[in-house]
Amino acid sequence: MKGISPLIASVLLIAFTVAVAGVISVFFTNLTTSSTASVNASTQVQMACAGSTITLTNITPTLFKVTYDVGTATLTQVNVTFVDYNGSTSTLVCSSSLTAGGACSAMLDQTTILSPVVARARALCQGSAPVIDTWP
Repeated sequence: MKGISPLIASVLLIAFTVAVAGVISVFFTNLTTSSTASVNASTQVQMACAGSTITLTNITPTLFKVTYDVGTATLTQVNVTFVDYNGSTSTLVCSSSLTAGGACSAMLDQTTILSPVVARARALCQGSAPVIDTWP
């Protein structure tokens, strides 16, 4: 019974090894590229949101104003949460979207919270990074 020559066997073994190495190389190149793109997108969001500030101001005993002071990214889900002496809370939507320099207001319903001792404004920058200010 005859087998393949040692030279052909060596060539086939080297060709198989090179082919497997090529497939592995393509896999890891694609993995690295997609990971880099994901990290880059997250970094862009963090850079756009870095330093974004909002200010919560008490206008009257029941009216609070949220001002988007510093930043360039659009804030979403701008809410104001009130807490009274009993620990009861009430969250009001101030705005669904707020751009830099913009403001919105939240009017407290005194049937749920009589006199707030703490109020907190919270918004999301780029849909993920929270931006918060607390009164007083």
